Amino acid sequence: MLFYDIQQTCPRHAAGVPPSFTRFPRPVQGIITDLDGVMFKNGKLIPHAAAFVHHCKTLGLPLVALTNHAGSSAAFVAQKLRNLGLAWKDQDVLTSIELTSMYLSARYPGARCYVLGSPDLRRAIDRISPPPDTVDRIPDLVVVGYTADHDASTLQRAARYVMNGARLIATNPDRLLPGLGALQFEVGPVIAYLEAATQQRAEVIGKPNSFALLAACNHLGTRAAHTLMIGDTLETDIQGARNAGMLSALVLTGNTDHDLARREQLQADVVVETLAQLQRLIIRSPDLSVF
Repeated sequence: MLFYDIQQTCPRHAAGVPPSFTRFPRPVQGIITDLDGVMFKNGKLIPHAAAFVHHCKTLGLPLVALTNHAGSSAAFVAQKLRNLGLAWKDQDVLTSIELTSMYLSARYPGARCYVLGSPDLRRAIDRISPPPDTVDRIPDLVVVGYTADHDASTLQRAARYVMNGARLIATNPDRLLPGLGALQFEVGPVIAYLEAATQQRAEVIGKPNSFALLAACNHLGTRAAHTLMIGDTLETDIQGARNAGMLSALVLTGNTDHDLARREQLQADVVVETLAQLQRLIIRSPDLSVF
């Protein structure tokens, strides 16, 4: 997969500087948070999430949710958060649906798209891009996102379009949906299938692409170096923060446990077991900076 940036990334952390587990190396001006595994899990609010959100609001820290999942719109996700008891506005959620729309509008304005994904993804792309005139016309782009019902004929058509010149765009790289029950594939395996079939690499929009993180920074109105990314997944959340030159906090309430956090070379600035521990690290200093 190709993680393609249309903005230059900010400077990364200095090489060789060990992560701090007691405080952040720079003041925090705004917070980006992942959702599943950080704010909720298996449809239930994670302990301390509501108190953490309230703490950030009390400090005046702007907060935006950034999720790779392209199954639902930002409005749907925000309503889910409100149903769980979190005070969250629609405009303070960015999903890979919105990110993909931003990316295509900036890089491929007016491109005709063939979309494999959820109804919300298709509606979002239809608003910015006309569909191909006929089934036989090769679109400019094949856009792939999450859906529970990818079928063989649809995948074959998408592969044929890419093999005949369409660019392959993917909303996010995630392999599996988190949660209980049967194994549920995210869009990652579909990307792998299309890349293998067509010998073309997908442009992947969501985390860890710095485009996603910097778009969230733009939403917050903060500088990347002073923005904190909170996540539960090393390869998307924490790698994305590093790619964008942001501060990062790994919480061990989702995809990553103690053993994996210790084993992996990639490290966050701060590793905490719960949001309550992270809350104690985000305090206002005497000079009114937030650390």
